[in-house]
Formats: sequence, C-alpha cells, structure tokens
Amino acid sequence: MERLFKHICLVARHSKPGITPALMQLANHLAAGGATVLIDKESVTPDEANGYPLIDRTDMGKLADLCIVLGGDGTMLSIARLLAPYRVPLVGINQGRLGFMTDIPLHEMLDSVDAILHGKFVPEDRILLQAAVVREDAEVASALAFNDVVFSRGAVGSMIEFEVFIDNQFVYSQRSDGLIVSTPTGSTAYSLASAAPSCTRRCRPSRWCQSARSRCPTGRLPSTTPARWNSCSPAGWTRACTSTASCTAT
Repeated sequence: MERLFKHICLVARHSKPGITPALMQLANHLAAGGATVLIDKESVTPDEANGYPLIDRTDMGKLADLCIVLGGDGTMLSIARLLAPYRVPLVGINQGRLGFMTDIPLHEMLDSVDAILHGKFVPEDRILLQAAVVREDAEVASALAFNDVVFSRGAVGSMIEFEVFIDNQFVYSQRSDGLIVSTPTGSTAYSLASAAPSCTRRCRPSRWCQSARSRCPTGRLPSTTPARWNSCSPAGWTRACTSTASCTAT
C-alpha cells in the first residue's frame, strides 16, 4: 500500500537528554521507507542532522504533509499553533512523562508511525481559539490558543474588574484574578486546576471559569476603566480589551 504522507517533518526538544538518538532513529526509519524527511532546525544541530534538510518552524506547514513531535505536551502545543492554519496532521511521541496529547510511547514509535503512514489511524480534529488584545480600538496582539486563553490581572496586586460578553451580548461583570477561556483539550489543564469541570475532546463549546475567585486578595481595584471580555463562538474569535490586565494563549 502506498504511504499517505511523503514529506514528514520531525520536531523534538533539543535540550531533553537522549532525545537526539530517538529522533535520528525515526528519521532513518522514515527515509528507508521512501519518505522525504525534514527536521526542525531548533531540534538538532547541523552536525547531528546527518545530512537531512533543516527547516524553520514557520515553514513546516508549507513543506510537510505530516509533523511528528518527540517530546511533551508543551512542544505539541507550540507546534500545533503553527500548523493549524495549514491543517497539517500532528502526531505526538511521548518521551516517558505524562502526556495528554503525546500518546504514543517511545517503545512503540516505529510500529505506530508505520501504521499511521499506511492509513491505520483515526483523525481527530481539535478546537482552537483565536484571541486578540485590543486597546483604544487598535489590535496590539493576537494568538491562536490550543489549550486556553487566560485573561489575568498581570502585575496588578489586587483584583481586577471586567465584563463578559458573548456574541456582543452582556453576560455579567466580575471582580477576580481573571478569567480562563478553555477549549475541550485545555479543560484538563489550567481550567481543571482552577476547579472547573473537564469535558471530552469532541465537545464543541468552549468553557470558561473565574480564576482563583475564592483566593482573590481584597484591596483597592485599579483606577482604570473596567476591562471587557467579548467572546464569540469557538470557531470564531475571543477578544479582550484592557489597559492593566494581561492576556496569554496556550
């Protein structure tokens, strides 16, 4: 049977001990099977690459049919955000630690990858959130979020006050440390740590929870206009407007 993916990019966390031999073992295995192997240039040095082309992460979506990540969930998150606009499939190889997204163990790497290349897999789409920070009607930052968008008080020592809108409809105003807007994938991350419920990865709506509401310190609120959080559907975008709080996407 002809392999489904012919141009495969490999990514690993170079600082992790022992990762390079596993990466090169996979590269040699794929090349022996007829695949064109590309390696992220942040994952190995030119000497370690053994002649395989090294590419920028920003070019992976344009050049690869499939991306395989050796490492943990953090590496998967960063690569997923880069590949999402190109809809390039992503496979995670776990390096021995707990991983919710890197679910193929290292000792099954070669057999599992061969099965995937021959069509023995079930594709699974994941929801992402688009976040933007807007100040004075100007967008100052934007990002894709695979796990969650966290709207927090940043360096402010006391609680912040903000309003929540969904599809431009007011929901409520809130005083707390912030707000977590989570995808189903991210419901087992920061959201779960803040006592919010988890949900299955196929669940369509996003979830949000107040960040550390019961542990918020009392004190004077920042003397600025309350922030406004405007959230559309998960397939659309989320937007935060504030002059004192911070917004991060993972």
